[in-house]
Amino acid sequence: MYSTILLLIIQNTYSQDSITYTQSNSIMFSNKYVFFKNGTFKHYYQTDDGQYWYGIGTFIDKGCKRILKFGDADLTYKKDFGLIHYEANFQRILRKRGKKYKSIDYYYTSRKKYVRFKQIITNKL
Repeated sequence: MYSTILLLIIQNTYSQDSITYTQSNSIMFSNKYVFFKNGTFKHYYQTDDGQYWYGIGTFIDKGCKRILKFGDADLTYKKDFGLIHYEANFQRILRKRGKKYKSIDYYYTSRKKYVRFKQIITNKL
């Protein structure tokens, strides 16, 4: 019995190489970050009128802050339709609040100053 539990724990730990956070309470927008174990991330943002923003970079954690450094534009990312805006060469800070992050609302998706991101739980088998 103990070996079965240990095997399940190892399998879940091994299979999770990324963590995805998506904007809470967002109906008309899709705003998410995918953080990888190697210290890199991808940012995807989509509006209801077909606009896309895409950025990649590295991140570091300092206390309750996650500092995102967007690198050069990844022009290999393509969509079948819509205009893509590549986010490049700037820095953004996410603040950790419990198990969530919050950030200034850079895209004006709400009437509030900040937006919140919650973790999406996915099972990879």
